Amino acid sequence: MQKIVLFIFVILVGGGFTSCKHKIKKPQTESTLTAQKTKSIKAFSPDIHYAKGFRIKPFEGGQIIELLNPWKEGEISQCYCVLDSLSKVPANLPKNCIKVRRPINKIAILSSTHVEPLNMLHSLDVVSLVSNGKVINNAYLKERIKTAKLTDLKTTGMSRPDAESLLEGDPDLVFVSGFKSISPEEKRMMDIGLKLCFVSEWMEACPLARAEWIKFFAVFLGKDQEADQAFDEVVKSYLKARELAKQVNNLPTVLLNYNFRGTWYVPGGDSYVARLVKDAGADYYWKREKKTGSLPMSFECVLDKQQDADFWLNPGAVNSLSELSNMDKRYLMFDAFNQKQVFNNNKRLGPGGGNDWWESGVMHPDIILKDMICIFHPELLPNHDLYYFRKLL
Repeated sequence: MQKIVLFIFVILVGGGFTSCKHKIKKPQTESTLTAQKTKSIKAFSPDIHYAKGFRIKPFEGGQIIELLNPWKEGEISQCYCVLDSLSKVPANLPKNCIKVRRPINKIAILSSTHVEPLNMLHSLDVVSLVSNGKVINNAYLKERIKTAKLTDLKTTGMSRPDAESLLEGDPDLVFVSGFKSISPEEKRMMDIGLKLCFVSEWMEACPLARAEWIKFFAVFLGKDQEADQAFDEVVKSYLKARELAKQVNNLPTVLLNYNFRGTWYVPGGDSYVARLVKDAGADYYWKREKKTGSLPMSFECVLDKQQDADFWLNPGAVNSLSELSNMDKRYLMFDAFNQKQVFNNNKRLGPGGGNDWWESGVMHPDIILKDMICIFHPELLPNHDLYYFRKLL
């Protein structure tokens, strides 16, 4: 069941170089969090350069966040008015605009993808409830779950906790993954007074656009400047890596994903993963298919077009070539399999089965890009150790 849930999510999202040290922030400690609380909140609204799913409008004493409907161009799907404690609500505020007062003391997160932006903002101490905590990899949160300092609602897969369980935890905000329509349980949550913040970063086609959603989280926490600085570091690192990859003359070909119950869902040419492949100096056969989502293909079609691909990435929940061939013996017909050039993005699996690719990778596309460059062109990054990917043997 867990593999099926993960596969469904994949379909939805499809989703100094001399040092091998990566600048992902270490899990927080009580002392670092206490120090952060002493900082005063300053009025500041960062510019949005890449993300298309939200915009921030400052006013005296706060900001308006508008979520833009990725399924209906030009439509504002939700509005938040985020105010400092003594600020006045601005006039002419839309009726459906959710008012939020800072400081925020208790947050519920219903997806592990919401962990890393809060970690980068040194704000994990305000997380009071999590959903399906066993798949969280962050050491600080795992310790807090273990010592009962936060509540694990223990859902499974992509299911949501019931509204009453959340209400009992009394969170100031509930961060949920945003989809095309609000589920009945989410409507129930809103009806009983819970304030839901819909996060649709997974709909962004640009890797840097997804990472820029850290600024969405930051507004609620009054940490806009911290978000701006953290994101700028990611952008500089990503662009530097991309420029490095532009040096190459040969573009190896890349096969993505795997056959699932008779259908091979390959990412569209304008998708997040296709963009990463291009920026890493490789060629993707389906690049001319201008879709951000996945393309359903037959096994025979993929074999015909990509049998001779040089590399194969993200072949599913497998840990070895033998596991992969046991899933489907026809995989033996691909050159990348026979040349042992198959790499999976599951190097950082936690004890509960959570994959850090999903938890922290969205905020660190620069590291994912360096991993891919190292796979396709190892001579460009001779001292880089793969962080999210590993070679299947």
